[in-house]
Amino acid sequence: MQKFLMVLGICVTLSVGINAQSPEEAKPSFDCAKATTEVEKIICNDESGKLQNLDRYMGEVYTQLRKELKISKFPNKEQRLKDLLESQRAFIKHLNEVRFIGDAYEERIIYLLKLLGEVLDSNNKELCEYARRYKSDWSKWQKVPPS
Repeated sequence: MQKFLMVLGICVTLSVGINAQSPEEAKPSFDCAKATTEVEKIICNDESGKLQNLDRYMGEVYTQLRKELKISKFPNKEQRLKDLLESQRAFIKHLNEVRFIGDAYEERIIYLLKLLGEVLDSNNKELCEYARRYKSDWSKWQKVPPS
């Protein structure tokens, strides 16, 4: 249930984050002046700003996932990081073959958010276990008189 609520919260954040910027303010995760592929050009020329926001948000989720995975205690985290990088590269490479770029981005973001939820859940379990085992000497703390 906790994992479901976390993923639900992240999805709500996703929907808010995607629409956070107006079309004039929307910027993708890459420099449009250096756009070379057809997909990059389509993203940069999208007047609604939706594709730029999706691209930027996917980059943010991907970066956060890598960061959390690096500090996780997964025994195979190096392989997971490698697999994540390879799958991201494959996604970007195959974007040129998809019919609806926005749908592909939304599916990829949901996939990355699910992975992020799993990693955060694992990291939170470690923190909770540490807090459960931690013994504090409460005699060190003094009661603060009301002001």
